[in-house]
Amino acid sequence: MANAFSHGPTLQQRELAQQIFRQHGINIPLPPASGFNWPGTITPAIISLLFVVLIIVVRATRAKRT
Repeated sequence: MANAFSHGPTLQQRELAQQIFRQHGINIPLPPASGFNWPGTITPAIISLLFVVLIIVVRATRAKRT
């Protein structure tokens, strides 16, 4: 859970690490800063919630007919 709110190292820390690597002759491109993927998490949850609401509405309208 703590990793969900961690944005990784700051830009300054990443640039410092890159400079240190270069001074030692190591050229490793650093990955982009990781953050929490809100759209990838929220979208499926909203779709699931809409399906649940749809099922409730359909069952309620069928129950009223009988």
